Amino acid sequence: MSGAWIAAFLALWVVVLLLGLLVLGTLRRIAPLLERAESHLAASSGAAGRLGLEPGVPVPKFQVATVEGATVTDADLRGKTSIVLFIRRGCPACAPLIDQLKGGEAAKLGIQLVVAAEEESLAEELASAEAVTAIAQPDRSLANAFQTNATPHAFAVATSGVVAESGFPNSVEQLEVLAALVREGGDVSTEGLSTVLTT
Repeated sequence: MSGAWIAAFLALWVVVLLLGLLVLGTLRRIAPLLERAESHLAASSGAAGRLGLEPGVPVPKFQVATVEGATVTDADLRGKTSIVLFIRRGCPACAPLIDQLKGGEAAKLGIQLVVAAEEESLAEELASAEAVTAIAQPDRSLANAFQTNATPHAFAVATSGVVAESGFPNSVEQLEVLAALVREGGDVSTEGLSTVLTT
């Protein structure tokens, strides 16, 4: 092989390597968008076009332990507006919400916030955050009770103990919208809430 052929062969490999790196970088950048799209598709393909418990359905009976060892039951969600939020560390859409919760921003919600994390380490981190009741759910028993496998997925529970609405928030501001709609006791339209919580 002549020197020109060797140089051309090496140049070709450099180009292939650069293209591979470019494709890998692009895939890493669009992965969060694909995961969020998958979550929305799962939400729209569930029974009756929804994922999780329908509005108007009573919260199922459950009893779970918080990270601190206290007990939370379905009865604890009655008599006050509450939000049950399901999150996990590997979910790109959850990352900004987790950071805000760790920063104490849940306090401005003014409601009871129960956060069920799939990872015990994440639940322990959130347990020290202000206004957060943190539950570790590696077995997903609470998520199964609420009939969801999506994250982040929030269920607003009215004072009567029924699910008022649900959504897929990725910020505390979107949780505030969900809480305000339930507190006002108005007729919350699914379309309107979906618009607010998915933009």
